[in-house]
Amino acid sequence: LAGESPEAMVAQCKLLKEQARGFDMVSEQAVAAFAMTAAVLGLDFVDRFPAARQILFRPIAQQRKAELLQGLTVKLLDTLRKG
Repeated sequence: LAGESPEAMVAQCKLLKEQARGFDMVSEQAVAAFAMTAAVLGLDFVDRFPAARQILFRPIAQQRKAELLQGLTVKLLDTLRKG
């Protein structure tokens, strides 16, 4: 999004916020974790990564979802770094 207009960036942030809400992630920290995962893994990460989908569809607290998403992202980045 760095090369996008401020308007496009705001629109993308709103979209990510709405997507996060769809997974019962509404706190600032939970939405930030969702957005950071999208920034690192791609905006379509929910469709591309079954592990992320499993986390997001679990009936658990939003804080726990945020923690698990962060852990997944770090693990995937570590795997790529080593690979």
